[in-house]
This record gives sequence, structure tokens and C-alpha cells, in this order.
Amino acid sequence: MTILTNYQLMQNQKRKFDPKSEKDVKIFKSFLATNKWGSPCPFILEEPHTIIPEMLKDKYLRSQFGIPEPTAEIFK
Repeated sequence: MTILTNYQLMQNQKRKFDPKSEKDVKIFKSFLATNKWGSPCPFILEEPHTIIPEMLKDKYLRSQFGIPEPTAEIFK
């Protein structure tokens, strides 16, 4: 994780998206409907993803189909 990510997590500014959390899915669904977060995006960008909305789509679909998340190339 990057220094910024660690800082945001430690300060409770942002959190990892949990596709099994009703609260997180509700926030994501609202974003899809309005194309706005309403407030700053509450989620951190996780590797190997590069865009938060695409990361959320990927994580949600993978959780629904029971497919494990990919790991970043740097960690392979």
C-alpha cells in the first residue's frame, strides 16, 4: 500500500470497499444512479486497479460470482 493509502486508513478518512457490506453496496448503487458520490468518495483505490468506479464494479461482480480478486503484478 502507498503512504497516502495507509494515512487515509489510519485517519479513518477512507476505507476499503466491501462488496458484502450492505452500506458499501448502497453507496455504490447511489453512485451508479447519479454519477456522483454526494460527498468525497469514501473508498480507497486498491491495487491493481486504476479507477475507483471500475474497481467497485470488478470487486462486486467477483463477489457475486465467487471469483477471487486479482493480485498486483508487482506481488507475483
